[in-house]
Amino acid sequence: MRDPDGLDLDMAALKAYWEPALLTGSDNSPPVFAPILDRIASALPQSERHVYAGGGHAPHNTQPEEYAQVTLPYVLAGQ
Repeated sequence: MRDPDGLDLDMAALKAYWEPALLTGSDNSPPVFAPILDRIASALPQSERHVYAGGGHAPHNTQPEEYAQVTLPYVLAGQ
């Protein structure tokens, strides 16, 4: 967190990515995360978003079954 550029997004690199992408968040996440996901989604028009209802910041811990159902297709598609 001491790196002044640590949270910069390389939008040009994101726009060059053409494969499917999954962006996830929680309706329970700190408010700072939603605008970041919005910005990433604008660079990745092929992306899909999923919101974990009632989830925490780590859905793989709070909702492991849903996390697996949502992410597994993306993992398998990349093989």
